[in-house]
Amino acid sequence: MAKADALFEKGKFEKALREYRKAEEFDPTLEGIYDKLNQAHDRTGRKWKMEDFAESVAWTMEHQAQGNPPIRQLHAQLSPEWQRASELAFRILASQGKEEIGAGIEELVGMGEIATRALIGILMDLKNKSLEPETAPDKPEAER
Repeated sequence: MAKADALFEKGKFEKALREYRKAEEFDPTLEGIYDKLNQAHDRTGRKWKMEDFAESVAWTMEHQAQGNPPIRQLHAQLSPEWQRASELAFRILASQGKEEIGAGIEELVGMGEIATRALIGILMDLKNKSLEPETAPDKPEAER
């Protein structure tokens, strides 16, 4: 990362950005790498395209996750795959046939980490709902 820092200091932002990307690929846990990627990208002076914006958001999210690992669960919920994995999990639960259940399970397993996070989200929702009181103690019986 020292080479990228030196290029950045010399105002060679495109080259610095390439070097920061290499450093991030080599070790995504480098201290400050995601801030440096964003700063170098900003300083290139290029017009941002949709891919640039998406890349910057991904770097920002990774930076947040380094300081607060549980935020990865929230980030996962922003993914379109989260919705698909959640729907698939509920479809498996509602299925009757062994073949349909088996196929659903295999598809869910194939989705990898996002499926795991979606299932954890479902389990936590169920847990939180089971902890909610069924009746409000401050309401009269007739209003419950």
